[in-house]
Amino acid sequence: DEVGQLAKKFVSMTASIATLTNERHEGQLQYEISQRKEVIESLNINLALIKAVNEVQSQFIVKKPSLHVFESLLSILLEFTGSEYGFIDELLYDQQKNPFLSARAITDISWNESSKQQYDKLISGELNFSNLKSLFGEVMKSGERVIANDASTDSRRGGCPEGHPNLNTFLGLPLYVNDEFIGVIGLANRPGGYTDEFADFIEPIVKACSNVLASERMEVLRQTGERELNHVYKALLRSSLGLEIRVSAVSYTHLR
Repeated sequence: DEVGQLAKKFVSMTASIATLTNERHEGQLQYEISQRKEVIESLNINLALIKAVNEVQSQFIVKKPSLHVFESLLSILLEFTGSEYGFIDELLYDQQKNPFLSARAITDISWNESSKQQYDKLISGELNFSNLKSLFGEVMKSGERVIANDASTDSRRGGCPEGHPNLNTFLGLPLYVNDEFIGVIGLANRPGGYTDEFADFIEPIVKACSNVLASERMEVLRQTGERELNHVYKALLRSSLGLEIRVSAVSYTHLR
């Protein structure tokens, strides 16, 4: 009868509503689980990043060679960003006040004997980066972050020598200590490119690079100061000795 049919429809609708409700609850639950997993993964990555940075800073404290420390920092950067290659450079100025970058650590991407020799010269400090018409040059000129996710066609690019590995994406990060611009980090070819949010995420290791570079500068200044003081001391000692000899000679003459 009609009442029976209505009752069946009511039961069917109630069951459908219950199913939809359960599906929505299940969907919400799955979403929350997914969100929690992302948070946990992010925390684990942060903890691993902090641990790696602390280990490298400990290397510097125990006076490991600076090249070793900067190579460790670059290795961490490449690992955590998934970048193919990169560099950590100090910003310096020539006698004409023109800026240039001196390598502290750089990935060996040499592809022939000539490029290998160039890499060796970069590491030894015989060769520096000074081309301001380039992606890293933009960081040098502006003192700001540079992101190029289509580096091969970016108007700011400077070009690469023949045989150089492709430069598809680029992230340039300035290094600061107390508002002083002291260096540049360059990273290349992260799958999917780089974003400001991602650059913010690796800020702890960027700060570690700044601190280690600033500490190295202070150590160099200290050693230079000690050498200069030692030089002055020896010069004074020689002058004093010469004066004593002359005084002795004069005294001897008068005694005669």
